[in-house]
Amino acid sequence: ARMMGMVGVVMVALAAVGAAKADLIYQFDFQPAGGAISSGWTPVTTGTIHSSSQAYGWDSNASLTDRTRYGTSDNMLIDFVMSAPGYSPQGQLRTFMVDVPNGKYTVQLWFFDAQFSHNRNTVTVEGQTPSGWSNFDVPTNTMITHSYTVDVADNRLDIGISASSDNWIINGVQVDSVVPEPATMAFLALGGLTMVGAGLRRRWRGSN
Repeated sequence: ARMMGMVGVVMVALAAVGAAKADLIYQFDFQPAGGAISSGWTPVTTGTIHSSSQAYGWDSNASLTDRTRYGTSDNMLIDFVMSAPGYSPQGQLRTFMVDVPNGKYTVQLWFFDAQFSHNRNTVTVEGQTPSGWSNFDVPTNTMITHSYTVDVADNRLDIGISASSDNWIINGVQVDSVVPEPATMAFLALGGLTMVGAGLRRRWRGSN
């Protein structure tokens, strides 16, 4: 065979396509000691204090209290931890901390009180105040939930909760690790070049 030359020289683009998935790390149910809890959830009380031997908990239990309401049958929503009345300032800042490997995490929080409203709450995640998380209200018998994805670089996820003119509450926190899916190779065959995996295969058109 006599080679006549390469035909159809084209530009071929190679793309690595990878989506992200979430792996559940923790589900925390904030409640009085001995409260009802659903399977898979970890109880957090006013006495759950973060330490070198306790991988999750509050920075302090000062100004913390709890309540149980009976306007719902949901074990996570029926009770909560809250800032205690009578402290100055009302709605004093407390931080809930979780030891995690460095990486990207999605944090979801739930707020619900069947009998009273809680206004002007602010939540920070890793020092950031996401849009809609500053001075938000929790109306009576209305579930509010917020979700935010954040990078952790110091092996500890910090969630700060405060309120400027009321008692804040927290019912539940879920922490998911955001893990990239393995990249897939997109290949394109046009004219005389075909991209296959990481290599090039060249096709020739010849004549006898």
